[in-house]
Amino acid sequence: MTKEFSFQKLLIKFLKVNYNKENINTLKKITSLNPPVIANFPSGKYAIFTGPEGGWFNIDDTVTLEMVQSRWSKWKPKNADTVNTKIKSIKIKGSKGNMYNVTINNGNLSCDCVGYGFRRRCKHVEQAKRELGVAA
Repeated sequence: MTKEFSFQKLLIKFLKVNYNKENINTLKKITSLNPPVIANFPSGKYAIFTGPEGGWFNIDDTVTLEMVQSRWSKWKPKNADTVNTKIKSIKIKGSKGNMYNVTINNGNLSCDCVGYGFRRRCKHVEQAKRELGVAA
């Protein structure tokens, strides 16, 4: 005789509150990368949140997806508000007299020459680093 394992039954055991339209706002805001979803099963309806704070939450038929999503906030990296997104471009003269644009974006240098396109390094980026006093 084999014992059938039901993941869904195991989860239901841990669900203590049945949320409805009156008490859905008592559910703390859950931060995750993906928005929550609602799943309907024969055993009930659930709001599913991802991430370390997430889980499956019992809800009744009065709860809408908009209500569930109001209890969610999108995860942002800690430094998302402080990232320097300034882009600067400087012109560098090549060995044959051609002018190339070396772009500085968040501290990363890139060049519009063919060599940089293939190798991801070139003389122009190195020259720009020397002119800007950036460590190679």
